[in-house]
Amino acid sequence: MEKNITIKNLELAEIAQVLKMMAKLAAHHNEVSGPEFAGIYPVILPEEGLKRMEGIMQKCPARLVVLEQNGQYLGYCFSFVEQGMGHLDQLFVDDGARGAGLGDALIRDALAFFEQSGASLIDIRVVEGNEAEHFYERYGFTRRLMVLSKKTDSR
Repeated sequence: MEKNITIKNLELAEIAQVLKMMAKLAAHHNEVSGPEFAGIYPVILPEEGLKRMEGIMQKCPARLVVLEQNGQYLGYCFSFVEQGMGHLDQLFVDDGARGAGLGDALIRDALAFFEQSGASLIDIRVVEGNEAEHFYERYGFTRRLMVLSKKTDSR
């Protein structure tokens, strides 16, 4: 990991600080997803996503961290445990900061959180076409189920 980069835990009152990065994550998903799903992200608007995060953080063990360098946020990770099941809900590293081990730092932090929280299984949803699947495989994640989706005219 690069020098002067710290992992900072965000409290409930600070979650709005990830809003811009959530929008960048949605843009990335639109870029890597196949033509049939390009443009549908975010499925939940970032503002609604923040409300969802807030609700989860109020009822479940949860961890929201950002990577910070000189006051700038380079990435974030949101994880939570519900009924013994770990959810690595969102992990994002800014394009310009990729390849420097920042994603590794975020996932190691999340895995430590899951172990500390007693999660018996951890799930991550990866957008089809996202090369991050190979990143997660390096940490022992494998395909367990497949979600099939169909785009409707209502959006």
